[in-house]
Amino acid sequence: MHHQELGALQVGESALFPRHIHQYWGDARPPEGVLNLIQTWRSKNPEFKHTLWSDSSARRFIGEQFGPQARACFDACLYPAMRADVFRVAVLFVCGGFYIDADEGCEESIAPLADLAGEVILYYVTRRTGGQAKDRIRNGFMAAQPGARFLGRLLAEIFSALIRRESKNLWLVTGPGKLNQVYGRVDEAEKRTITVLTHRQMLRFAKPNYQLPYKREASHWSVAQKRGVETINPAELPKIGGFDWARLVFLGHPRCGSASLAAALRNAGLEVGHEKLGVDGIVSWWLTGRRLPKTGWPVLTHSARQGSGAWIAGKTFLYLRDPRDAIPSIVLENEAQGRENNSFRFRRHVLNENFGIDIGNFDPPVAAATSYALWNRLAEQSANCGNVLVERPDLGNALPGLDLKLPGRMNTSLEKFRMPAPAIDFGETAARVPSEVRPWLDRYVGIYDSLCSAGPDLGAENFDLAQQRSNDERALDQQEACLKSPAFESFKKETPMGPKGIAHKSLALQQARDVEETIENNELLARDIETQARVMEARVRLAEAKAKFRELGLGRATGIEDNDGGEE
Repeated sequence: MHHQELGALQVGESALFPRHIHQYWGDARPPEGVLNLIQTWRSKNPEFKHTLWSDSSARRFIGEQFGPQARACFDACLYPAMRADVFRVAVLFVCGGFYIDADEGCEESIAPLADLAGEVILYYVTRRTGGQAKDRIRNGFMAAQPGARFLGRLLAEIFSALIRRESKNLWLVTGPGKLNQVYGRVDEAEKRTITVLTHRQMLRFAKPNYQLPYKREASHWSVAQKRGVETINPAELPKIGGFDWARLVFLGHPRCGSASLAAALRNAGLEVGHEKLGVDGIVSWWLTGRRLPKTGWPVLTHSARQGSGAWIAGKTFLYLRDPRDAIPSIVLENEAQGRENNSFRFRRHVLNENFGIDIGNFDPPVAAATSYALWNRLAEQSANCGNVLVERPDLGNALPGLDLKLPGRMNTSLEKFRMPAPAIDFGETAARVPSEVRPWLDRYVGIYDSLCSAGPDLGAENFDLAQQRSNDERALDQQEACLKSPAFESFKKETPMGPKGIAHKSLALQQARDVEETIENNELLARDIETQARVMEARVRLAEAKAKFRELGLGRATGIEDNDGGEE
């Protein structure tokens, strides 16, 4: 095994690790020796939030974030050490910050580590096994950005290893053995997002206490492991095939460019499948209706079949097509086979279940408009990275350096249905959708109007945009939307990016324009001031971090290229 020098530890220029320390102890109150160690983290890191989790709070967190199947995996772990292994990955993936074992004491503040570049911080130790020196990554001290790719993949593999009961050796199923296995399969590009500290570097900040009395008790995992006891309770395990990791997920509505978006992502060098999972992710309208209910993180089921597996999603986007183009095409999708096609029946069931609205009760244009608005609303609830507009795709903020252009040839209604999409009076159709649906339809119209009003230079050259309405028509439609929607005020509070309407009939059209322009100018000024403040704050923190690094004299970090995942 050889080591790759990553160079001097790099101070982060943008995203900083959340200043939150997570620790775990199974019982409500740890023994005195452990409490004393925990207190050192609080006293030496006063600017960090500190949370001590227990079995009950950790179990509740995993269930709320990843659903009952993941909670069942946690429940199946017979030893607190295994539950701690599962929880540390789950809480860092969702919340970010630092996870530190409760048997480690703080030597000095970890603030300098919070300013490092990358997504994950780990550390390794070197041990001699069978006369050979081997490097092993440990999991007693870890840090991560929320949604870190490596941790998402690791969490999915831990859940699956529990479900398959891969081994009685908890070190291999949930512990450092599994961590090393997953790290050994990470490609070089992703390894550059992971800082691996040496053992000596880690000991500057944290020092384990191996002499605590509880470690010699028969119930401790290391003692029980030597006896070869069961570590997993199969009666608690979920009856599913397992969990997979989906790095990039794009959710939306059918007839809204999913195939074209998947092709564009592949042309840009990403292995993203259309309605099937590729190495880098998936573009799917179907999965929009497959999110596990009441989960904080997007966890998507493969199908409705009993025992089907689930995907833990990473970066998740809503893909959107201009509703004035999409809805006529959706009419053809809905009305195929007299509404007895799988697409319409599936959406009808899911929307009725989630919103109590049956699109089967509406005429074709209203059914299509209602489906478009509510289905995209479901997708937006899962989208943790915003939206991508299929006519003018831009993922530069979420995926820097990605050159995304749609292919010239699109899947048209003529190609799929052998007929053109029907002509629909969009304004008349929008006026007839249910009142609780109208704000969401207005929202997606507003997104496209904002895009089009910014000019034609913003997007792909090879996609024919929908016919743009005049400024007068746009302002009148926004005014009408506000006057007709009783839910608009609550909608504005819930959705800051929602359409801007003028809520008073007596305003003349020119006045409406002036008011809207003033609002937009004020918002731009406020955002500019806020951005300047953040930049100044980041520069101050960066200077402090660099000064601290010079003071500490931290050396070089080492990455590990391969690992056999065996036990030490």
